[in-house]
Amino acid sequence: MAVNDFLLLSCLGFAITAHAQNCAKPTGGPNMHLKGEDILKETFADGDRAAFECAAGYMSAGGSSSITCTAGSWSTVTLKCERKNCGSPGEVPNGQIHYPQENLFGDYIEITCNEGYRLVGNSRITCGAQGWMGRLPRCEVAKCDEAPQVTDATFTPYKDPYDYGDVVQYSCRNGLTLNGSASIECSDDGTFKPAPPICTRVQCEDLDIPNLDWISGSRPPHGYKAILTYRCRTGYRMVGQPTLTCDINSKWSPGLPRCEMVTCNPPHLVVNGTFNPVKDVYKYGDRVQYSCNTNFRLSGSNSASCSDDGTFKPGPPTCTMIICNPPPPGANRIISPVKEVYKYKDVVQYTCPKGFKLSGSNSASCSDDGTFKPAPPTCTKFIPPPQPDIYCEVPHVEHGYLVHDDRPLYRPNDKVTFKCRSFYDMEGDSTLTCQADGQWSPPPPKCAYSHGKVAGVVVGVIVLVVAGAAGAAIYKKKKKQRFRKNNNGNSTNDKGGKSVGDAVGLMETPTGNGQTTEDKLPVGSANEV
Repeated sequence: MAVNDFLLLSCLGFAITAHAQNCAKPTGGPNMHLKGEDILKETFADGDRAAFECAAGYMSAGGSSSITCTAGSWSTVTLKCERKNCGSPGEVPNGQIHYPQENLFGDYIEITCNEGYRLVGNSRITCGAQGWMGRLPRCEVAKCDEAPQVTDATFTPYKDPYDYGDVVQYSCRNGLTLNGSASIECSDDGTFKPAPPICTRVQCEDLDIPNLDWISGSRPPHGYKAILTYRCRTGYRMVGQPTLTCDINSKWSPGLPRCEMVTCNPPHLVVNGTFNPVKDVYKYGDRVQYSCNTNFRLSGSNSASCSDDGTFKPGPPTCTMIICNPPPPGANRIISPVKEVYKYKDVVQYTCPKGFKLSGSNSASCSDDGTFKPAPPTCTKFIPPPQPDIYCEVPHVEHGYLVHDDRPLYRPNDKVTFKCRSFYDMEGDSTLTCQADGQWSPPPPKCAYSHGKVAGVVVGVIVLVVAGAAGAAIYKKKKKQRFRKNNNGNSTNDKGGKSVGDAVGLMETPTGNGQTTEDKLPVGSANEV
């Protein structure tokens, strides 16, 4: 019995102890805190109540603001706190209110003025715990004070003040250049925009860049916006822009170019070929010559030059092995040796069968263009040529003549006989025979001049001349005697004949060629006596 009572009392004591347990300071929901003196307490006794309220800028949206401590635990907080609404901020005459967010606690609004008005006050207002924090700004008509002065410049128009939108134009004096905007405008914030210009003297230097040639554009002095166009000389490449403009800072824009010598790396190697000369670097215009190894043929250009873009042009050739197909077959033509493929410089021999004649070259070789050269010959059946007619032409014998008809041609076995003219003696046979080979046998004779015959003729002529002269003298004497007797002046003889001198003339001796002896006498003959 005593034991049972002890256990019962122990359980009751534990229950009483558990029921009387304190609670720690409670934590509320979002945007709330303990209210009044509860803020200062750290513990709460069993059965105590604690009250919450919404934080500044927040307001209750329902639920109980109190909770109870029971056996060391707080009841559930049901209070809801939401941001306060600041409502409408009002209106801004000649301005606009912008809501980037909402009009709740912590949000803000922005105010701008209409064109031609300027803002007086803050352009941003925030929604606070007690409403909008600050007064709305106002929008006043925009005006600008006197326009800024610029050294060495004049401006128009001059006003004081300037209304919104008024424009002021500047111009420089003394040949200076305006740097900046030539006009500024009275803006809605009461200032002129953009910033006023300045007057400066602009002159860019004349260029002297190696290997750079002037093409077109300005001549010195180079003022503002002067334009120059250049190009590099042949063999040089431009680094930079070819066209330059003098800017407001007296500098050439976009920067000075330079001319670098054009160089080329060695050209690509040619398989089964080579090129010359070989260098590490080639200059513009340098040329290389390509060649192929023995038994290879070059396809493409055999040379290339370093061009202005730093590459060799045209591209490299190719070297292919030279082979020839067998020569074309021909009628009755025999080729040796016979192969399916022939290499460069291989030689074939051509022959014809017996009874055929080969016309053309009897050999050909595989050439660098893949064909056999020269062209193959032809084999034609051999036909003996017909025997041609044989004639002998009349030989020429100086100072001689034929004794019969003079034909241009004579057949074999025909005979001709020659004689020499007067005062010439024959040396050789006078009769010739035409042979089967078209030659005369024996050889033609010669007619040599005879001095003895000429001397005899001269003596005879002298005798005739002397006799004729004597007869003429006698005749003349008798004629005079008759003339005196007759007194009729008749100079003829009684018989009417010719004089003795007429009758006794020079003897004309035929020479066989239609000439007389007188014609054939040599100089210094009796005819000159």
